[in-house]
Amino acid sequence: MREQTEFCSIEERLFAKVPIVKFTHKPTMIEGDISLYNTLAIQNTNLLRSYTEIDERTRILGYMVKHFAKTCKIGDASCGSLSSYAYIIMMIHYLMNTSPPVLPCLQKLKKETVAKGKSNLVDGWDCWFYSKLGNLKQDWPAHKTNNESVGSLWLGFLRYYTEKFDWTKHVVCIRDTEPLTKVSKNWTKFRLCIEDPFELSHNLAAGVSNKMGLFILKSFVKARSWFGKANPSLLLVDPSIQQQKAKEAVDYLFDAKALVDENPPMDRCCYACNRIGHQTRNCPMLAEKKQQNKRDRYRPNQGNEKFMNTKCYVCNSMGHMARDCMLKKERKTTYSVSGNSSAIGSEDFERNFPSLGNDSKKPPGISIIPV
Repeated sequence: MREQTEFCSIEERLFAKVPIVKFTHKPTMIEGDISLYNTLAIQNTNLLRSYTEIDERTRILGYMVKHFAKTCKIGDASCGSLSSYAYIIMMIHYLMNTSPPVLPCLQKLKKETVAKGKSNLVDGWDCWFYSKLGNLKQDWPAHKTNNESVGSLWLGFLRYYTEKFDWTKHVVCIRDTEPLTKVSKNWTKFRLCIEDPFELSHNLAAGVSNKMGLFILKSFVKARSWFGKANPSLLLVDPSIQQQKAKEAVDYLFDAKALVDENPPMDRCCYACNRIGHQTRNCPMLAEKKQQNKRDRYRPNQGNEKFMNTKCYVCNSMGHMARDCMLKKERKTTYSVSGNSSAIGSEDFERNFPSLGNDSKKPPGISIIPV
């Protein structure tokens, strides 16, 4: 991927629960990530794509909530906050609970008649969902009955999670429209609870601490106040016609100075790499850096690009440091005394032991190595 010119900002997340490689597609500037052997992620992607095909507003609102989380620095699970996937689940849950609903519950819709007792098992989890979107109008009477604008739905999303949804009792869930409680899931110890639609034992907010959870909710409260005071016309700009005005509206509405008062808490993060899951003294990145410094110190530097512009003050040559200079090592005169770890010079030896000036009078076991 690094050899391809259309990708940039390539970053490996090897210590995450699911190791991924993040990248940015240059022509579109869309961020993405790649993971291997994560079969449930394929089912999750298919489910989310089906929801975006039902209503175009779902895709737009998904971009908005991801951009909002990135602006407020609450969209990186490796730093102790929520993942962008968790925010998408929150958005879908909200759109299922509007009046009238924008989206149906695809995992429950016509399951008894369409699935007919069959299930799509992946890694032991039932991944079936309603996929016959061509018949959705007949199977779901509420289809296309909600005519709210994107701006109105966005404000409703912020109000829903700051005023209506009870984070102390309920779980964000999209596999059913009925309320799901923390007690029924045995998730009472978590500050925030967001259930994965297929892997039901996975709480997408399990890595969020109490401080970070409070910081996320404060960000939602501030955003609700900020967007509530904004000019509604800014949310109605058509980017296909007025691209410059749309960009200006996005920069104004999602201004970090207006949405963020302080940096997110670092109570669970490593101070070296800003990742969770380990303490600073056990940081893999810090350990690798120390090993690299050690290798650079004890191995010859000739040919090493890092020292190509380094000048040795001993021999005035380029390409190595003074500590690795061969001329400096050749100039050193070492006098060793057998059976003793100390070393003395010839002048010190003759001054301190004048009677041992010639080799014939030296006691056995002592030898002088001249220059």
